[in-house]
Amino acid sequence: MKNIYLMTLLSVLLFSCSSDDSSPSIENMTQLPTIESVSTTTATAGDVITITGKNFDSNTTYVVKFNEVEGTVTEVTPTFLKAQVPENATSGDITLTSNGETIVVGSIQITPPTPTTASRLFGYIANDKIVELNIETGEEINTLITIGQDYFSDVTFSKSTNEIIGHLPSQTNMNDEIFYKINVATGEATQKEYSGYERLIATNTGKLYGYVAYDKIVELNIQTGEEISTLATIGPDYFKDIVYSESTNEIIGQISVFDDMSNAYMFTYYRINADTGEITTKAYTGYESLIITDSGKLYGYVAYDKIVELDIETGEELSTLATIGQDYFSDVVYSENTNEIIGQVSTFDGNSNSYTYYRINATTGEITTKAYAGYEHLIIKND
Repeated sequence: MKNIYLMTLLSVLLFSCSSDDSSPSIENMTQLPTIESVSTTTATAGDVITITGKNFDSNTTYVVKFNEVEGTVTEVTPTFLKAQVPENATSGDITLTSNGETIVVGSIQITPPTPTTASRLFGYIANDKIVELNIETGEEINTLITIGQDYFSDVTFSKSTNEIIGHLPSQTNMNDEIFYKINVATGEATQKEYSGYERLIATNTGKLYGYVAYDKIVELNIQTGEEISTLATIGPDYFKDIVYSESTNEIIGQISVFDDMSNAYMFTYYRINADTGEITTKAYTGYESLIITDSGKLYGYVAYDKIVELDIETGEELSTLATIGQDYFSDVVYSENTNEIIGQVSTFDGNSNSYTYYRINATTGEITTKAYAGYEHLIIKND
């Protein structure tokens, strides 16, 4: 009888040991998914990305983080996982965590959301009219206003008055110009004779400035074009490529002077405080045109080559945004709502010019092009 009890006890012990050695734990049976791809490398808060791979398990808890900020997993299948980018996400690595293990599955560039209001783009057909263009394609939508045969120049857009502002030559006084304003909601124009300026600069707060060539910057009455006061005296060298920086409240431009010793042009970067008129200058490389954003980014066009980002304080080159090539890039504007630098390239085939519409993503540098009619000026309305 004792032997029977002993044999039974040994059998139980042997079975228990065998079970412990051969039965894998639940933890050992679970494996991390094999990642094949991530659906995108750029996204905006609220976007849903897809991580594709193998061995995803809908019964497993997964945590997806965007540069250490946790997103929301919205769907899990055996071959993919979807996650929503959180509101406070920043650019960096995308990580996937399950059962205490974390792997990097890709990287993401977080772009600012597109505002609900859209930028509007207009083109000037020389000695004729202003038309509205499709900002995606450059195609003509409709005619805003027919101006006539006189040339419309020094064009700017006033956000505060919702007007395109420029001038026409006066028919009665050779020394004057016609101050010409066009309401973009109605197409209605108002005009008044005024002194005329080399360049007009409108701010988002409703101020208007004019450049008196080889002399000074003056503030103008935005309703009448009449001169209010002198902001800053620049001097006899020509001030050009003028933009207004909303973020620093400065008028920014450049002066080029030919140096006989080096047989080359020397450039000076100018910043003028729009409240005090204080001028800050610095020698710098010089660019064909300057492009500014409301958020304070400054870009320069290197003629027949590329667009570069510049330090707004010093004018120093930070990085290349996009290489355009040997054709000349002109009539450049910045669309705040689509975060794009927009312009055109014209190519002469021996008989006539053909035009290409260019859109450059200001975050990624990606270029989108399309053949289009071409215009004398491009004018952007940023809301």
